[in-house]
Amino acid sequence: MADAGHRRDDRPSERYRLLPSDSRERCAADLDAELDATVRAVDSAREAVTDASVVVTVTTATDPVFPGDALAPGALVVAIGAYTPEMHELDSRTFERADQVFATAMGNVLDVGEVIEAGLTEADMVPFADVLEGRAGRRSDDEILVVESAGSAVLDAAAVEHVYRAAERADVGTVVDF
Repeated sequence: MADAGHRRDDRPSERYRLLPSDSRERCAADLDAELDATVRAVDSAREAVTDASVVVTVTTATDPVFPGDALAPGALVVAIGAYTPEMHELDSRTFERADQVFATAMGNVLDVGEVIEAGLTEADMVPFADVLEGRAGRRSDDEILVVESAGSAVLDAAAVEHVYRAAERADVGTVVDF
């Protein structure tokens, strides 16, 4: 999913694009009806990421899911699906264009296929904890940033807590009884 807005604040995006898949049309229609946003299916990965300010990949792909040369200046790429040496959500061009690469769990991220293929080492990446502690982050609006997330259940739980509390404060969301 790619956010087409160029925001640098915490307002939700107003436009979303879904990558090609068998169910993309139905998914786009369902999300468009539910969200206070425009959601549309697109015909290519390039179209999905072109001009997007945020690109999120959540796949177990063994081949990159979009071309890194299509990223707009200032894009934030969050890759959270790949977790083995065989998996590649991002291409090497994405890393070449990235001004900063953040790793959520360095030891695990170093074992992800796309990181191995790009030849990244620990010295090439910034621990994501540095962002959370205010020691690192975006330095300019046109920087391309990549967050590689692999094997960090603690960060997943913290993110869930943050989103849940924000939804409570905004009085939005749906309670689902399991």
